[in-house]
This record gives sequence, structure tokens and C-alpha cells, in this order.
Amino acid sequence: SLLIGWLTDRFGETLLSLTAFILLRMGSGGYHFKSPIVCMLSTIFVSTIPPLIDLSREWTTLVTGTSLLLFLLLAPSNMRGYHTLPEKYYPVLKLFCTSMIASNFLINSDTVALVSLLQGISLFKWKEV
Repeated sequence: SLLIGWLTDRFGETLLSLTAFILLRMGSGGYHFKSPIVCMLSTIFVSTIPPLIDLSREWTTLVTGTSLLLFLLLAPSNMRGYHTLPEKYYPVLKLFCTSMIASNFLINSDTVALVSLLQGISLFKWKEV
């Protein structure tokens, strides 16, 4: 991911994208692919494509709001068997993730907005692929 970010002259944004994705993923869970190759490719996609998309301030706000709503409704999701943290701490994880996303209303990063939306979509209960 970082090599792609460097090659596309978006290294800093790709690092931000990767960091945001990892933190949100750790705190909210989400869909798990059976194949590690598919998981790796999806992580590369989620961390390299958002930095290449420029959104207006209005779209960034809309995407951030949509992401926040998804996390408020769905997070954490699909964490049993993948996470060792006791369930009593799940509200703390939700607070961490929603606070991180809500901070984007101040930061206004289109990259963070798009990564949050993609991770938010992974929180739905999908059939395994």
C-alpha cells in the first residue's frame, strides 16, 4: 500500500488511510474474508484508492455523517472469535470509533471519510464469500 502511495505521489494520504483503516477495523470488527489473499487485496484497495479520490467539503461532510451513522448502528460487528477483548468493553470500542469519525467533521479529510465509509459497510452482516 505504501509503495503504491509513493508511486502515486500520495504517500502521506496512503499512510493516513492505512492507519485510519487499521484503527477503525480493530475497534469495530466487520466482515472477514475466508481467504487471506482476498483480505490482503481488499486492505490494499481500502488503503490506496481513497487517497486518489478528491471530494468537495460538502461530500466529505455527507460521507462522514453516513459513516458515523453506520458505526452508531452497527459497531462493533462480527468480533467473536476474532477479538479477545471481553464484550463488556464493546461500548468503549464504539465510542473510540465514533469519536474518531466525528473528529473528521473538524479535520475534513476526504480520505478518512472514504475509509470510514468502506469500513462502515463491512459492519453489515454479509454472507461469507
